[in-house]
Amino acid sequence: MLSIKEQMLATMQNIRQAEAAMHQLYNIGGDKKVREGFTSEEWNVFVDCLQEVLQLEYSLVKLKTRVSEHYRIEYKKRQDW
Repeated sequence: MLSIKEQMLATMQNIRQAEAAMHQLYNIGGDKKVREGFTSEEWNVFVDCLQEVLQLEYSLVKLKTRVSEHYRIEYKKRQDW
């Protein structure tokens, strides 16, 4: 298990990677109306970038869990988080 600092650093890295991926998603797919508008290469890059962005969600959930365990926080309502 990562330490709290290691988990925070890992999440920061995922944030940076997701931001770069979002720029690519925007540049590649921002003007596409349908899937067929992509070349094969564009589509592969688009899907890879989308997966990178979705990895951020997983990293944030791991961070929330790690912070909860480390600081003994219980989240009862959305507004508590």
